[in-house]
Parts: sequence; structure tokens; C-alpha cells
Amino acid sequence: MMDKLDMDKPYLLTQAQRMDLLNSHNKLRNILQTITECNDIWVSQVQHLETLECELHRILKFVPKRGEDGQIIWGADWILIEHSKEGGDDD
Repeated sequence: MMDKLDMDKPYLLTQAQRMDLLNSHNKLRNILQTITECNDIWVSQVQHLETLECELHRILKFVPKRGEDGQIIWGADWILIEHSKEGGDDD
């Protein structure tokens, strides 16, 4: 299932997706600055981190790794959708 990726193949993003990522990037920078300055994180900032995670897997098409039985393997790294059964053969 883990075919070799064409590393030169372009991956296009919409302007709306870029703006979502930019917004999350700026929130991430603020969170990291707070952690650095205060050695702490606010609970509200955890929600921003979760939103960033969701935006990354939605926009960049990351999916959870699944076992042979189709169940999510909790704790496993996520994979590219094209390396999953969900990915199919679009090309």
C-alpha cells in the first residue's frame, strides 16, 4: 500500500485553504510564544492546537492508519490518504 511518492508532483491548495493555514500558523506562533515566555499554556490555546491538527488533516488529506480489520490503530502516526484504502486510485 505504501507506494513510492512522486515528490515532484504539485499539490494545489485553494486560497481559502491557504488562509485557514495562515490563520492557524499565526495562532500557533502566539501559543509557542506564550509557552516560551510563561512556561505555560492556556486551556483556550489547546483548542487552537486541535483546530490546527484538524485543518492539516483536512487540507493535506492525512488519515488515521487502519489495521487489516479496518479499525483505526490508536497511537499510530497518520498517513497520506493515497497510502490508505480510502485513497483509491485517482491517478
